[in-house]
Amino acid sequence: MSRNHLHVLVKDPGQWTVSLGGQHVTTSKSQAEAYQQALAKAEELGDAVIFVHDDEGELEFEETYP
Repeated sequence: MSRNHLHVLVKDPGQWTVSLGGQHVTTSKSQAEAYQQALAKAEELGDAVIFVHDDEGELEFEETYP
């Protein structure tokens, strides 16, 4: 089974996005808020890998859910 891939990325200063398979899911004011929204989406999907990027686009960490 293929896992869902969620990405937390900065769009503009003060705007962080969560995407799923390249499609926009939501926009947040902080990386932490976007991460929480990505966790909620992963819980909804039941199976996902969350990739969290820093404000320069570099991967900070990844987390597998569950």
